[in-house]
Amino acid sequence: MCLVVGPTARPIRPHLFGLSRHHRFSTCNVSQYSKTLLLPKTSLPLWVDSAKSESLFKRKTCEELCQWQAQNVDGPLFVLLGGPPYANGHLHMRHALNKVLKDIINRYHVLTDHRVR
Repeated sequence: MCLVVGPTARPIRPHLFGLSRHHRFSTCNVSQYSKTLLLPKTSLPLWVDSAKSESLFKRKTCEELCQWQAQNVDGPLFVLLGGPPYANGHLHMRHALNKVLKDIINRYHVLTDHRVR
């Protein structure tokens, strides 16, 4: 193990290494250990561009679904009316729960051949 510290600096938590507080370390080349890491090789990007990936799903679940329903579904019309957004003060968890429940109810009616608006 190699810790790099200056000539007057003390190591951080020397008791973890079984060393006294006043023990000095010699400097070494830290980059020599970078080749010993076994990291997976992948062609996937490290970070996903959320604007690009979410736009595909948003288009598919909102715009294309509405067009498909208008052309293919002949069931009864279902409209879930919601009140004004966040009319009860500051945002809190019940607002999020309300949005999730409305989404679940609408998706259920889509699956049961209702025209959802």
